[in-house]
Amino acid sequence: MKKVLYISSSDPDLNNGGSIGTKKFLETFKKLEIEKKIQLFTIVSKNTTLSEKKYNLEIGRNKFKALLSRVLGYSDQLELYKKDIVNLIKTEEIEIVIIQSSRLGNISEEIRKKIGKKIQIIQNFDNFEYEFSKMYTKNMNKLIKIIELKNITNSERKSLENSDKTIFLTKKDFESTKDFYNLEKPNAIIPIFYENNFKNIAEIKKKKSIIFTGTLDMEANIEAALFLIENYETLKNDIGISEIVIAGRNPNARIYEAIKLKSAEDFIKVYSNPTHEEMSNLLLKSTLYVSPVFIGSGMKTKFLEAISFGLPIIASDHTMIGYDWINFNNYNFIEIFSDYSKEDMVEKIKLVLKEYENYSLGDFNKIQEFYKINFSKEKIIKQVEDIILS
Repeated sequence: MKKVLYISSSDPDLNNGGSIGTKKFLETFKKLEIEKKIQLFTIVSKNTTLSEKKYNLEIGRNKFKALLSRVLGYSDQLELYKKDIVNLIKTEEIEIVIIQSSRLGNISEEIRKKIGKKIQIIQNFDNFEYEFSKMYTKNMNKLIKIIELKNITNSERKSLENSDKTIFLTKKDFESTKDFYNLEKPNAIIPIFYENNFKNIAEIKKKKSIIFTGTLDMEANIEAALFLIENYETLKNDIGISEIVIAGRNPNARIYEAIKLKSAEDFIKVYSNPTHEEMSNLLLKSTLYVSPVFIGSGMKTKFLEAISFGLPIIASDHTMIGYDWINFNNYNFIEIFSDYSKEDMVEKIKLVLKEYENYSLGDFNKIQEFYKINFSKEKIIKQVEDIILS
């Protein structure tokens, strides 16, 4: 039985993009523990109240730690605890360390310095973090941007240098990281899975509406929401859409300002910080999922979220990076439009509406079945398991 330590700066108990990325590891660990192949230790960083003590070490996040970590040249608050992490590794005689984010390179460096090569480090890449941070800091103070990108670059380089194996979400992120740092380690491309508790639905009642979801203080999602708002009159008047729904965490003020500027408050509805149940209901009541995301690295969960709820999706080229193994031409509930092209987006929406304007329970079941066949949890768990045990 191998002793495995999993370190995550994303809270596994949430349901946002970073947290969804933890699921493939946690589900694999659960299987391997049942089979008595590993003994698991976990360290997680959480914004929420530390109460249940589900993990071996839960580290709270706050603004002071965020500032201190940047001053010390770190790219994540969790790096402040690198010595505590090394002590746990020594005490528990850990054999394998799996690190969720490449922002934690100072931790892997500390492990190598204090323990050496006898421990195996498997480094996961949620994104090509340098590219992601360029997007995230786009509208920030120039000094903050310089510090953040410097810290990220140093940490991500250390993540690569000190790893034995690497896991990427997409081939694009792997190639970008390899080219930028001129460094490559044994690697695997393993996508995320979006776990949906499929419901038995007796009937479908939908408005002729569009939905877009995401973390709405992230620049990529802010710009996507603004793109829909900018083009709402075309969607309303030329296509006959009755409502646009924008839902997610922490909506940026620019979204509300753009809606007000267009006097579109009655047509465009913003749902701030919906619960999982509220988000599920919004998705189930919508006709189409439209994702005009044009920037950012990583693998977008929007496609999985849409089809897992039985929704046809019209998505930008950028949204679909990482799903290129699917032949989209075989499915009339998936249409891809050219990045930044309003005309192409509108045409693709019209195309899908021809098929799904009278959306039925049969359509719902067909799209969900596609999800179940193509995004099997078991398939992804097997890939992660092979990397851990090999």
